[in-house]
Amino acid sequence: MKEMIKKKNIFVSIISAFIAYKLLRKINDLKLGLEYICTLYIKDKSISFKGYLDTGNLVRGINGEGVIIVHNSIINKILNTNLSYEIEDYNDYLHIYNNIPITIKDSLSYTFYNTTKEKQILPILRFDKIVITNKRKEKTVYNPYIGILGIDSSGALIPISTLK
Repeated sequence: MKEMIKKKNIFVSIISAFIAYKLLRKINDLKLGLEYICTLYIKDKSISFKGYLDTGNLVRGINGEGVIIVHNSIINKILNTNLSYEIEDYNDYLHIYNNIPITIKDSLSYTFYNTTKEKQILPILRFDKIVITNKRKEKTVYNPYIGILGIDSSGALIPISTLK
């Protein structure tokens, strides 16, 4: 009888360890699916930064494609500028247009971005490409729409539509 109880306890311990392993693996897989390394390219320049899957990002460019929202400090580094990219009126738009490199000037557009507090004007630039990778996959998007915003993290918010 003691032998049977001992075997049962060993069996329960093995099953419990297996379930715990599977659960931890699933949690780790979920984390891997939310965080990415992004590399943005324009001409002969590139910059890498963290990106996060943003299932609530419904911002669209002028042709309906998803917009990847990137922190303005990243854009300033790759373009060698020092702009805030905040647009409150047409003068702000002209200021940005006049101070970005000529190679990307024609791609400047804007859309509206809803936050919980207000609707903001979001400047958008088109870059040559962005490569988005994590441990499971890599996706290259050519001529992506990049929205520029002073978001909380110094990375990017990637719409789920971009990763499909």
